[in-house]
Amino acid sequence: MTGHLEASIGLHLGEFELCLDGAFDLAGVLGVLGPSGSGKTSMLRVLAGLERGAQGRVVFAQQTWQDTDAAVFLPPHQRRIGYVFQDARLLPHLTVAGNLEFAAKRATGAEALPDRDAIIDILDLSKLLQRKPERLSGGEQQRVAVARALMTNPRMLLMDEPLAATDLERRAELLPFFRSVIERFNIPTVYVSHSLNELATLAKTLLVIRQGRLAALGPTRDIMQRLDLGEVSGAEEAGAVITAEIVGHDSELHISQLRFGEHLLTVPRIDGHHGKSVALRIHARDVALATEEPRGLSIRNVLPGRVMAIREEVAGPAADIVVSIGDQVIRARITRASARALALAVATPVYVLIKAASVEAD
Repeated sequence: MTGHLEASIGLHLGEFELCLDGAFDLAGVLGVLGPSGSGKTSMLRVLAGLERGAQGRVVFAQQTWQDTDAAVFLPPHQRRIGYVFQDARLLPHLTVAGNLEFAAKRATGAEALPDRDAIIDILDLSKLLQRKPERLSGGEQQRVAVARALMTNPRMLLMDEPLAATDLERRAELLPFFRSVIERFNIPTVYVSHSLNELATLAKTLLVIRQGRLAALGPTRDIMQRLDLGEVSGAEEAGAVITAEIVGHDSELHISQLRFGEHLLTVPRIDGHHGKSVALRIHARDVALATEEPRGLSIRNVLPGRVMAIREEVAGPAADIVVSIGDQVIRARITRASARALALAVATPVYVLIKAASVEAD
């Protein structure tokens, strides 16, 4: 399922002003990235029809949800939005099954009702159906919240930092569930987060919002290459996503081999058949560079490339380097001293060194 979304909106909340203007085909997940207070949640609330004070125009799949000049404003239930909040907001007096049934009664539209059994299966809720929310873990509550949103038969799913209140272990547990839901039900989704790791895993398109304004919009892989966006250049999360194809597994050593272009990568064993396409997350901090082909290393992945761009910190030790390897791009974060010692410049041929254990398959 896909839909063209046009949003030209303005909203004043005290001294804060949200002013966004964008148009694109919403297929899969649109990730929305920005620091706290940048307007991410306000944007979702406008899309959902929860901000009557918003001005402008919102059109999705040729249906006008809001047009201030034409005095058009569809309430939330007519927009058919499924909303997942930071906290699950389950009805405490109802069991999990009761929460899902309550949502199903609110389902609208001429299409067939959602497949309840499929939703329960893909979110692994069968053993939780008779429990009340107080007997669920935080991760379980969020899975139920996603299921409840799906049961309303939404045309669009809005997810507002659904992992913000979970620890790293729970996030790693929940992300595969979210990915499975998106792939299985194919509902256009707007996913808000301040974590680039989450969005690199889930989103095909990335919108960066800063102080209520649109700072960048485009394919996630392209946005992550940009060195002018602090939101994607942080020391912990800066990196790249590359696409590769599984070409083999070594069951004894628990590794997999993947190919992109003419190059091979070795990574920890991942699930998938020969020929399956996978997205690989490579953190810039886990990439080293050399200007001569190194030998006698424990690092398995040594790939030839060429420097595309360099950005040095103004008041810090680091330099970000963007390197092209065929039609893919990888980022490295090294010290400014190392960049200068290697005499790195745009078009310099280099070897990219990536530890196999550091590569994450999404």
